Amino acid sequence: MELDKFFRDLESAVESGERKVIRTMLTEVMKNRVEFYQKCSTLEQLDSYSQAMFHALILELDEEEIESIEGAELSYLAIGNYLTVMQTSNATPAAETVKRRLLLLHYFNDYLTDTMMTLFTPSHKEDNRLEARTLAIDCMAKMQLHDMCWLGEHYPNFAEGDEHIAACDQELAESFDKESIEQDLKNAAIMHKALTAHLRVKYKP
Repeated sequence: MELDKFFRDLESAVESGERKVIRTMLTEVMKNRVEFYQKCSTLEQLDSYSQAMFHALILELDEEEIESIEGAELSYLAIGNYLTVMQTSNATPAAETVKRRLLLLHYFNDYLTDTMMTLFTPSHKEDNRLEARTLAIDCMAKMQLHDMCWLGEHYPNFAEGDEHIAACDQELAESFDKESIEQDLKNAAIMHKALTAHLRVKYKP
């Protein structure tokens, strides 16, 4: 399969509002999610893939929870790989890509919670799963805050009128102490890198 053509056709279907075609194509991506990810060889393909997986999650095309979890992980991983390459080359990533990661962590954090827990020590996880879960959820909130602040810094007017970002902003604003925000953002940047690295190994061909 030629991925460039597949994603172009999918984008064309989205633009023209062909719902049946969109659903059929996204179902194919979801059912072959790992294979699709591993075949992505360019930044554009990674970005298109992460967007496709994100929409597949929104449309609830997954039939079992494991599919939802893998879909969220792979969407996050594709974005993480994309952002890593962009940042390494000193290029500014697209606002829409960072927004997608923010919304992925916000709306589908349940699918990523157990994954985040694996980043903590196994003994901590087994001895006190409730505490480990609380830490994972707290980390994901800080990671959302990181992306929100990044968008505000690099694209000051991007979030204006965006109800999804506004909802995230309101919820996060009530959750953090302004005095600790600088350290929270540093920790969140580390966690983004750690989660991406963990998933890169998990889905390595």
